Amino acid sequence: MPDAKRHYILITALDEMPAMLTKECKENGYTPFCLGDLNDYEQQDSESDLFNEFWLRYW
Repeated sequence: MPDAKRHYILITALDEMPAMLTKECKENGYTPFCLGDLNDYEQQDSESDLFNEFWLRYW
């Protein structure tokens, strides 16, 4: 898919994202998430139906 827009993310099992890790992610174009952030039912769905179904609905 040559026209696909890539999104780089970092998912960690930590309860809170350390400031150093957040800074590293910003410098390298990644979006950081804690595992607990992905289980928020108020969160907007991602572009992946498989990801949405597993992480946002059943995890």
